[in-house]
Amino acid sequence: MYDFSGSFQTKILALLWRDSSFFTLYSETVKPQYFESEIHIDLARIIFTHYEKYEEPPSLEAMEEEVRTLVGSSKIKSKKADEYYSEVNKLVEANLNDMSYVRDKVIEFGKRQAVTQAILDSIDDVKAGKNYDKVEERIKSATQVGEDIGDHGTDYFSEESIDARLEETYEKSEDLEKIPTGIELLDRVMGGGLGRKELGIVIAPPGTGKTLTLINIGASAINNNKNVLHLSFEMSEEKVAQRYDMKFLNRSKDAIKGNLKKVSKALKMLGNARKGKLIIKEFPTRTCTPDTVRALVTKLRISKGFVPDLIILDYPDIMKPSRTYGERRHELEMLYEDVRALGSIFDCAVWGASQTNRSALDKKVVTIADLAESFGKAAVADFMIALSQTKKEKKLGQVRYYIAKHRNGTDGETIHCDIWYEKMTVQSNEERESAFDMEDDDEDDIEENKPKKKTFSGKRRKKKGNDGSEVANAIMNEMNGV
Repeated sequence: MYDFSGSFQTKILALLWRDSSFFTLYSETVKPQYFESEIHIDLARIIFTHYEKYEEPPSLEAMEEEVRTLVGSSKIKSKKADEYYSEVNKLVEANLNDMSYVRDKVIEFGKRQAVTQAILDSIDDVKAGKNYDKVEERIKSATQVGEDIGDHGTDYFSEESIDARLEETYEKSEDLEKIPTGIELLDRVMGGGLGRKELGIVIAPPGTGKTLTLINIGASAINNNKNVLHLSFEMSEEKVAQRYDMKFLNRSKDAIKGNLKKVSKALKMLGNARKGKLIIKEFPTRTCTPDTVRALVTKLRISKGFVPDLIILDYPDIMKPSRTYGERRHELEMLYEDVRALGSIFDCAVWGASQTNRSALDKKVVTIADLAESFGKAAVADFMIALSQTKKEKKLGQVRYYIAKHRNGTDGETIHCDIWYEKMTVQSNEERESAFDMEDDDEDDIEENKPKKKTFSGKRRKKKGNDGSEVANAIMNEMNGV
């Protein structure tokens, strides 16, 4: 590593003072406390304070006057007055012909000093065995120092950027990878599934099928050779794995229990045939923060070489916020922003679920307006589906997915599905979808601004075998007689 000597730090300080463009660009990268010399730190504070107050560098006269005031306010500093004035002269006379070289090294300097400071600030927390989330956040922030240098946004009418922007927006965006949900009609509406760096939320009353839907989404990703990290905050790892057993094998829990040898062989066949991996991790309710998830993903990458294409959170509402606020709704909104950021950090899709309020239990159509505690969650999500189901539909094994929000497409559509709770499977029903005729909303629906209802008198479609792949069929054959 380059040795950031005192003379090199003098050049950095000289540039901060004498070159306003350098100060503007690097003032967030090089803080006064990053300098190793006490005199450098004090001079940097004078320079930074002057810029902040007057938006211009201090003149030589102003610098000397501030130094005079500083050394006159302290007996210790007054003994070093000559050293302070000598250092000011060095800044004035510093040769800046190698300014380009200094620019190349200044980010490395700022990052190293920031990390060092973060470690020093964390020593007491580590010794006390507490506040590990704060320690992790300090280190993370320090390692990001200087990452956004030179990024001033998009100059919309810049001739140099127009062609590149159009290609990126309209051509490459069409090729963005999507993680399919496995629910055919839903994937069609979503243009193939949820994109990387996007957040999808399933909202529903208790017992409707939030976890079941997330299990199906996870299984579909694995069948498409994607890695899935499934985090549960109220259900044990064993229970979650059991639900994946039921989904992958299309069998009930009792049927699996009575044929464990065949089940073991079938699951091994599936695992060997799929490139996609599944990691299930349980955290006690309200103990897992978004920072905890980041740390876990990093550990999995280092220890197992596992990089998730999809992160499933069941469910974010019962995670622990990284920061606390006076009102729960503010905590939830910030929590969802941090959850969505996971997708950007790890270039993966993120699916979660959220409870509705009690009034949604008696509604025929659930919408965003029924979100529990914080409506701000809807503003953060890229895609939201609301599960709606009457008592009659539940008996018939039917459920409706209402597209409550679609940032990159059309919302307000309803996907009609068949649902098998005993086998943890949901499947869109195109036959029933096409048989529905739109009816005018009744007066109650108009008053409540409900989406239009669809009425149907038909039968549940017969379930197809798994996903139709050769491996899935082989597994089904292996499970014959179960």
